[in-house]
Amino acid sequence: MNAYLRECIKSLRAPDDSEILRALSLLDSAGIFICPSEPLDEYIRRASRILDEIDSISCGNSQFGSIYSGASKAPGALISSAAEITWQLYRFRAEWIPTWESKKLAGAFSEGIQYEVDGFFPLIFLKNAAAENAAQILAHEMCHAAKTGFPTSAYDEWFPRNAESSAFRKIFGNFFRDWRIPATTSASILAGTIFAAAGKIMPWGICALAPAAAALAREVYLRKTLAAAKSRLHGAGFDPMPLLFRIDDNEIRCIARSNNPAIWIENAARASLRWKMYAEKFGPARAIIP
Repeated sequence: MNAYLRECIKSLRAPDDSEILRALSLLDSAGIFICPSEPLDEYIRRASRILDEIDSISCGNSQFGSIYSGASKAPGALISSAAEITWQLYRFRAEWIPTWESKKLAGAFSEGIQYEVDGFFPLIFLKNAAAENAAQILAHEMCHAAKTGFPTSAYDEWFPRNAESSAFRKIFGNFFRDWRIPATTSASILAGTIFAAAGKIMPWGICALAPAAAALAREVYLRKTLAAAKSRLHGAGFDPMPLLFRIDDNEIRCIARSNNPAIWIENAARASLRWKMYAEKFGPARAIIP
């Protein structure tokens, strides 16, 4: 796998755009995404560092070895099952991501966690690799790992939560993209309830509930924007979910507001190899989907 990916990286320096696009698409399908606004040379360096670190872990001389020391490697079958989930949802399989089982490193309040080390390399830790939902939890963390280096997004938890079957997590999971959102919302609802019980709903109870109402309104807006972008892409013949997963919030808003997303993407593809690859890979022709 590593040798194959290195060949893809070499092809990114080819003089022929079609060869570059194919290599970029293959790396994309392996979960090594090019970041928004990332120059190709920087992407090549980052992807090469990722592969170098994978080799170091395999050889037992990783600079990050102290992080996972004492943890157990996750079963290969589990990793493959999780990769199949991400493929079905977002068209990538990142089986190269080092995954370990460790209750300590996963933390007391999570079933799995992704560490972003030195801003370029992901490590995943599961609390219980034998759990019934372990593949879904791992798929969730793989979604985070594939977007290492991406800017913070208002949808940081929305896309990963789709890898899980829990309706509660899908509906409310995106509130947990920032711990301050559920903390403020909970405090707001609690304060509002206290004021209401004391017969002081006006004006104190209403004021107390304002932060919770604002958080809910923000989430409704985000989901409407995403739904509009998805609908417009689908109507233009694109595969919407894999594409939306890979782009930033501003790009999602632009597509949601566009009267003709195909033209918007065509213009973006003229200015960016990243978007040219997306247009061919997820567009109506599906020309270079590996």
